[in-house]
Amino acid sequence: MSEVSILGVDCATQLSNRGAVGGLWDGHRLRCRTLLEAHAEALAAWIGGELARQRRLLLALDAPLGWPAALGEQLVGHNAGARLLGEPNRLFRRATDTWVKQHIGQQPLDVGADRIARTALSSLQLVEELRGLTGEDFGLIWSPSDWRKTGVIEVYPAGTLRSFDAPHSAYKGRDPVRRARRQEILEALDAEIDLADEVRMAALANDHDLDALICVLAGLDFLVGRAVPPEDRATAEKEGWIWVRVPL
Repeated sequence: MSEVSILGVDCATQLSNRGAVGGLWDGHRLRCRTLLEAHAEALAAWIGGELARQRRLLLALDAPLGWPAALGEQLVGHNAGARLLGEPNRLFRRATDTWVKQHIGQQPLDVGADRIARTALSSLQLVEELRGLTGEDFGLIWSPSDWRKTGVIEVYPAGTLRSFDAPHSAYKGRDPVRRARRQEILEALDAEIDLADEVRMAALANDHDLDALICVLAGLDFLVGRAVPPEDRATAEKEGWIWVRVPL
């Protein structure tokens, strides 16, 4: 496989809560050398530089990229005061969320019912901005071999950490205990990633940058075929799919 750049983004509604890290997979080693400003213009400039070097670009986003199909079906023509048919988990939870819980043991937030929906909207707006700024299509991709230049996948840092048997909770925040937890995570991932000092220090200081780094690692799992694809492709294309590997 030729060199592939991976841009991991920890998405958020507020720019100050986003993180972005750039990595490079050369077929042998994942190197994370670039800490990025997380606004669209800075990301687009970095993407343009990577594409100019004839590298493919994978965008790995920590945010849902779709909504539950059952909820959409129920809301078409729905009027206030009328009942919604179906179990809450089916209406507010996607097939991929259920799969991750069953196979990884970690429950993603319900995009159909939680404020994560605002993050989902923000992430889709970011992708659209990148399309406009770069002229690239940034479509969702479904296998390591079915894309040529740019592609987007949805990832889930807590699930990726759990799949590596690394600490996966209680690491968000600025107090010394949370910082020590981030240090444990970085040590657990040292064998997987060649980290620049700048990226390591940022990930240690800020959980948004750490999540962006883990997004890059999840992108590598996708590229090398370790992440599990959906059995029902049609549903995944409608709702989105979290790319994560089953724990070792």
